[in-house]
Amino acid sequence: MELGSEELREQLTQLYDKDAGWLIGVDLTLFQVMRLAVVFAEATSVYGVLIGFVDQAPEVLKGFQFQILYKKINDSVGVYKVVLELPDQLRSQQFGAVGFTIPTIKIDVFTNGDFRLDIGFPDGLDFSNSFNVQAQAGPIPVIGFGGFFFAKLSSATSSTPSAGSARNWMRAPWPGVHGAPRRKHAPAARGISDRHAGTRAISAMRRRNWRHCRR
Repeated sequence: MELGSEELREQLTQLYDKDAGWLIGVDLTLFQVMRLAVVFAEATSVYGVLIGFVDQAPEVLKGFQFQILYKKINDSVGVYKVVLELPDQLRSQQFGAVGFTIPTIKIDVFTNGDFRLDIGFPDGLDFSNSFNVQAQAGPIPVIGFGGFFFAKLSSATSSTPSAGSARNWMRAPWPGVHGAPRRKHAPAARGISDRHAGTRAISAMRRRNWRHCRR
């Protein structure tokens, strides 16, 4: 497709929306040391910035990442999202025969006063940002992952409760814990079973909290 061709003009005409407002996105890597990303989307009211250190950064900074983003949820509520990931050198610690990985920290602060503090909680059973503990249990190497969150949410900021129960739900703090201990040489099916057991435990805990807040 040639620049200035009729075909290109027709495609651009289909993409263009005069009511969309400004859309600006930048993702730069400076000198293979620092990553800087910025997004400004007026139509969807999403604004954010990310700063991180990559390949050629000093070891004490490599892997560090900080981002803050604002997103409009509806006409009356928005959320500020903060994500902090420590440098690799600081995130991974060794204490004798025990290795420990510090999780990613996520904070959501809503403009109506709600919040969520996430310390490595594995959304969708993704443990890549969770706690990680490795140890030796006799002759068996053991690896464990886990995370938790604590939140105060309302019907405007959570999809869990029904809209008709919002009056009761707004008084209910929301705790969450998830862990997936597993042995290094255990069959894969055992790990899947453990993760599902953790999910069922969380579901039961949420149902108990929900029944309590309805009373």
